[in-house]
Amino acid sequence: MDRPLARDEQRPADQDRPPAAAVRRLAAARLARRPLVASVDVEIRPLGGDDVDALQRLLELDPGYSERVTGYPPGPSDALSALISRPETVTEDHKHGHGLWLDGALTAFIDTVEGYPDDLTATIGLVMVAPAARREGFGTRLHDAVMREMHQRGIRTMRMPIVATVATDAEPFARSAGYRPTGEVKEHRYSQLESTVAIWSRSCGAD
Repeated sequence: MDRPLARDEQRPADQDRPPAAAVRRLAAARLARRPLVASVDVEIRPLGGDDVDALQRLLELDPGYSERVTGYPPGPSDALSALISRPETVTEDHKHGHGLWLDGALTAFIDTVEGYPDDLTATIGLVMVAPAARREGFGTRLHDAVMREMHQRGIRTMRMPIVATVATDAEPFARSAGYRPTGEVKEHRYSQLESTVAIWSRSCGAD
């Protein structure tokens, strides 16, 4: 689970993107310095098979993330992999994908493996927020909702592996969400890309 998801061939660039209206409203709210949650319609819910295309579009909004973690741009099956890939010891019902929808567009995504590497721990595999919506609190809002659900399921520790090649972006988010480095560092290899992955964790409270 500390390894990234599989990447296939690059998807054609002429795919639909999330509605531009949501991005325009984000920009307008920034200029007016209004709270975004008061300016847009926000929904948080689990993702299912009907959401694969929406998740694929979200992943393709930041191809640099995939390139830094795997050495390759997003592949056409990355969204499906994000929703179903899990360690062999984990059952299907313990793999969760949650999304935050902004004006009907999938804007943030978190995938979580419940009960891994032990029964009282959940591991976050991917946190992705659309570039236009970053630093507006949407990732934190989604993370807090996921953590509350994990707490209700009996999880007491949240675990977040961070690959060194994306640490500049990932570590500030992890720290603001209450995670701290455990000191555990592993090798990270994907094809010709070699790096390290550091394990961060925090308690899984109900807050």
